[in-house]
Amino acid sequence: VYGRLVTDGTAGDPVYFTSLYDDSVGGDTDGDGGLITPNSGDWEGINLFDGGSLEIKNSKIDYAYIGIDSEYGNGLFDSVSIFHSVLAVYLYESTFNINNLNVDDVSFNALSFYSSSTVTVSNSVITNVIKYGVEIDNSTSTFNNLIMDGGLSGAMDISNNSYASITNSVIKNFFSGADVYENSELDFENSMMENIVGISSAFATYNNSKINISSSTVNEINGDYAFDVFNNSNMTISDSLLENFHGQYAIDVFGDDNGYATSTLEITNSKINNGDKNGLFVYRRANATLNNVEISNFLWSGVYTYANPQITITDSTIFNNDYGIESYGANINI
Repeated sequence: VYGRLVTDGTAGDPVYFTSLYDDSVGGDTDGDGGLITPNSGDWEGINLFDGGSLEIKNSKIDYAYIGIDSEYGNGLFDSVSIFHSVLAVYLYESTFNINNLNVDDVSFNALSFYSSSTVTVSNSVITNVIKYGVEIDNSTSTFNNLIMDGGLSGAMDISNNSYASITNSVIKNFFSGADVYENSELDFENSMMENIVGISSAFATYNNSKINISSSTVNEINGDYAFDVFNNSNMTISDSLLENFHGQYAIDVFGDDNGYATSTLEITNSKINNGDKNGLFVYRRANATLNNVEISNFLWSGVYTYANPQITITDSTIFNNDYGIESYGANINI
């Protein structure tokens, strides 16, 4: 598409884009008596180029290589499903408004936004993804009322001067959560992340990046470092409940392996509860500030420090852990 493509189906009579071998739509269109079954990648998908635009409503896109692929395009889609594709949506230097998108059974990324793309996603569902639920590279994205459920790799990969905002959303049942790195930032507000089943983090930020978590719940995390902050990066957590950790540390913050970088963690008005080992680990030129924070029910230490970090704790309670604060070289102000 180099011009403009518009579909205007209805909920009861949607527009279909599908494989020639998909006999569930239009009958035996390939005339083989159902001998060949459809598969992801059977056709290229909808490709948008050079300033073209899309307005796709009440439509179904099945068995494509890339459901919607836009380079230098713009548009919107509303009430669209993309099933059984390799990639669902790939945007390069494009601007899109996405509402009521349903993505399922994707063998690579569900959503990929690259090269200064600007995208708004609302009221959408992503399930059963092999790689990333959302990949954002040098782009800006806003998500509201997003459900992502089920992935064999990471829920979100945000890198290379990107910004993402997630509100009123649920992310669950992924191998890892959100990686934010290379001068990027994530705001995670009034949302939930749970059941991160792999050895990786629920939230990791590194290489001059930042994650802000507020009014949210994070629950059932298996990774060794559920929250990981390192190499000149920052994380703030406020008004949130973090609980049920099954790895080495619930929260880990440090500068870098060589001791040249500094990272910071600020936690306010939050609870960090129930872990198989340690609660907060702070070391190597890291700074941590805790205000009105509860850390409880860790089998090892509530707070563990090493190699001269800076820690300030005010109006907080650390209780029912094997050790409250275990320190091997730190500047701690309580």
